[in-house]
Amino acid sequence: MGSAAQILQPPKARLQALLSGVEELEARVLQAKPIKTIRVARCGHPECGAAPPAELPVDALVIEMGCQYAVPQISMPEPEKVRTRAEPKRVEHAIGVGISEKQQSRLLSRVQLL
Repeated sequence: MGSAAQILQPPKARLQALLSGVEELEARVLQAKPIKTIRVARCGHPECGAAPPAELPVDALVIEMGCQYAVPQISMPEPEKVRTRAEPKRVEHAIGVGISEKQQSRLLSRVQLL
């Protein structure tokens, strides 16, 4: 926009345009000079991460990693106890037997009452 068009805008629109220009400049600066990233671990294991330096830089992103040995280990299930999703569910022997004659007669009498 030209300077004449900016002058004719309301103050709120001019302020928003100014703030968006500042954000664009900040984004350019961040792209030109990336922030240094340091991953540290305080547990002392070299495979978990490096020990933190004596003095940390002011403009650095410090990510503190956890100890991999502090995570509980999970044991895998035994192969004979594992079943696949495609395997049909096991049914109990009592299912499909039906009801007894006594239960049938009670059920029929209730149905007749209804």
